[in-house]
Amino acid sequence: MKIIIQRDSISTNDDLLAPHEMIFQVPDTMTYSQLHEFLIQEHYYPSTEGNNAVWVLSSQKYWDIYSYFTKTGEIGPNQVEKFLIHLCPEGDFYLNYYSSPIEWQKKILNYFHGNQRIIYLEGWMKEYLYCNELMKDDLPAYSIFDVPVDI
Repeated sequence: MKIIIQRDSISTNDDLLAPHEMIFQVPDTMTYSQLHEFLIQEHYYPSTEGNNAVWVLSSQKYWDIYSYFTKTGEIGPNQVEKFLIHLCPEGDFYLNYYSSPIEWQKKILNYFHGNQRIIYLEGWMKEYLYCNELMKDDLPAYSIFDVPVDI
């Protein structure tokens, strides 16, 4: 399977290397987590200062195939393992950059029109709360995330 991956630029220095498009030949049986490991081996993810960013792989059909949290090196808790060929047979993927888990959490909230109940019902609450967990040491003493989640 031929895949094309593009990614967001993270800084003006990174812009000098644009466009950030790579073409890879991978097995049809490759899963998204195997793709993630492959991209790490290929040094495709740029280094980010502070190392608390989130990269989200998307395609035309799916707004979130997986989310990669650089602080922990983990894929987000919301994803279900699937073969790439089933997710995106055309092979076009995009890596979206979020400067922090809070920025990714805002995207999730906006996607579900600010309705935490829908976030819960659609199975996104683990990912939503995981963002809080990763930011708890970085947030001020009081923040909007101290408010209990209403589901």
